[in-house]
Parts: sequence; C-alpha cells; structure tokens
Amino acid sequence: NSGGTLDPPGGNYYMAVSAGSSFAIAITGPAPTLTILAPNGGEQFLVGGTATIEWEHEGCVNAVDIAYSTDGGSRWTSVDPANIGNTCTYEWQLPAISSETCLVKIADARDAAVFDVSDTAFMLRGPMRLYVDENAWGSNTGLDWESAFASLQDALAVALPGDEVWVADGMYRPDQGAGQ
Repeated sequence: NSGGTLDPPGGNYYMAVSAGSSFAIAITGPAPTLTILAPNGGEQFLVGGTATIEWEHEGCVNAVDIAYSTDGGSRWTSVDPANIGNTCTYEWQLPAISSETCLVKIADARDAAVFDVSDTAFMLRGPMRLYVDENAWGSNTGLDWESAFASLQDALAVALPGDEVWVADGMYRPDQGAGQ
C-alpha cells in the first residue's frame, strides 16, 4: 500500500518481504505436509528397546513435535527426550509397556493442524519364548510345545532381540521353513 506498510494476505503460509518503504511483496508457498514412514503399522518392537521414527515433509516445517499412543490414539504422550528441529528421523527410547495398538504422531511445532499418524497400529511387546519342534502337531505359532514352529528358520524370522528360542531334539536344516 502507499503508506509503506505491508499487509500480506491472511493465511499461515505467506511470508512478507519488504525492500524499503516503496516496495513490498507477499510470497506464498505450498502448504506444509508431514508423512510418517516408520513405524507406520504392523511392526513389532521389544519394550524398553529403541526404534527409529522416520518421516518426510514438504513445505516449511522447521520443527516437529512427536508423540505416541499405546491405546489406539485415545491418549498421546510426548516422546522423551523431546525432538529438536526437523531432521526427519528420531531415535525413540520405547516405553516399558506392552500394547498391540500403538501409533506415532508427528506434528508441525508451529501449526498442530499439520500432522500425520501411523496408518495402522504397531506392537510393543515383552520378550517371548518361542518353541521349535519338527514333530509339532498344533497351529505352528511357536507359542508353546504343542503349537511349536516345525522349522528353526520360522522361529528366527519372527524372533526379536531378547526373545528365547527353545528347540526340541531333532534335525533342523537352514533351507527349511519360510524364514530362509
């Protein structure tokens, strides 16, 4: 305007630029977006361990707030220690709580309406004991001797650090099972 003041259009994504009292422009950019890459659903993590949270963004997102839910999104808890800036990755110290309905949320620290949440739930679980018996007769879940995995490779494919794998007497070959 002619009075030397700058009145950019309303909205969160405008930046006012002034060059003295005579020239002024308002520059707009794309609305910022955030997209969680991991964990984004279906993963399993061991309680008390660490997991890498990864995301990508478009537009101007200088800092993000990161929170997690262990109840499907009803309540959110900020990560500790808090994230600083926007590096698109965060090494998360996992809480000591087991849950099958965990989610992560990333939000723009300046505009909480810009956020993303894990697409589906992931699991935090305690250490497990998995069973392997080539003569097992059950459901092949590995959760007890009756339902033991028939192949050692199948147990190793689902085991996480800290899990125990108990193996019955038998001959187990590395080329057997789905986890080869």
